[in-house]
Amino acid sequence: MSDKTKEYGEKLRNLLEKNNMNQRDLAKKLYLTDTAVSNYLAGKRLPRYEITVQIAKLFNVTADYLLGIQPNKIPKEIESETIKIPVFRNIKYNDTLSADNQNVEYFINVARAKYSNRNRLFAKIVTTNQMETRIMLGDTIIFEEFNLGVDQIYNGDICLVSKGDDYALIREIATKDNVFCFNLLNVTMPPRMYTIEEIRKENINIIARAVTLIHDFPDRKEK
Repeated sequence: MSDKTKEYGEKLRNLLEKNNMNQRDLAKKLYLTDTAVSNYLAGKRLPRYEITVQIAKLFNVTADYLLGIQPNKIPKEIESETIKIPVFRNIKYNDTLSADNQNVEYFINVARAKYSNRNRLFAKIVTTNQMETRIMLGDTIIFEEFNLGVDQIYNGDICLVSKGDDYALIREIATKDNVFCFNLLNVTMPPRMYTIEEIRKENINIIARAVTLIHDFPDRKEK
């Protein structure tokens, strides 16, 4: 448990008490599991940034306050800091997703403050129409690396999924009772269902989870 996650949990508990809410109330409002909210309150895990924004809006506070950045807003000198992340067109499970990979197409700059609580970041160009009309051919998606044994899947997460040595594909994931559903948002294409055993047997890997969808990213930095 880090000081950051502990402080987050304490602030969240105080907000629940002040608003006469309990853990289950918050889980229902945010469409989360009781276990997920329990981990936030216990300081075991930080929620995704999007969830922090939802919590901030619910309790009329700032996301900065919850994250311990500042009581009111992010200082300009922090807000202006950026990090450079690599953008790929095609990715396989065993690829090194770092800036020195020879398959990097280009780089983009993103605000450090927005992604400070993420796992390692990279981006991928969408190369198929399988997720239309929500995700279009040519879009860019920022992903954070994912470890199925450590990180939790939430229903509706957009993830990068590979099978064996094939190139990774973008899928929306839903899970219940150890069964995973890999959805294609294009309604002409049926979803695929897998048990945990089938995932292991067929060497299916969830490489990363989407953080931000960008329809057009002008701030690219060539290699």
